[in-house]
Amino acid sequence: SMDLVMCNSVLHHLEQPARLFAEIARVIAPGGAILLRDLRRSSRPAYRLHVRWYGRHYSGLMYKLYCDSVRAAYTRISASGCADACGSSPALDRSAVCQFPLSPPSR
Repeated sequence: SMDLVMCNSVLHHLEQPARLFAEIARVIAPGGAILLRDLRRSSRPAYRLHVRWYGRHYSGLMYKLYCDSVRAAYTRISASGCADACGSSPALDRSAVCQFPLSPPSR
């Protein structure tokens, strides 16, 4: 079993993220730490500005792949649903485990 499981920008690529949570529950040691981090999809009106600003260093295929990833990323509502599904496993404590970066830090 693992003392730490890290999952960085993978969830939005998975067709069935519940399978990932089941595997994490299987391998995490009691009291182990889990770090889940993923993209946040902007609202429809803000999408163009978001990809233009954050994707400004990409071009060609790399820009297309970046836009596809942002389009596949979680919204605030879908991230909450994913966190709820995560909390359904007795091995995973939703309050300590599933924390999604839902909005950029305020200045």
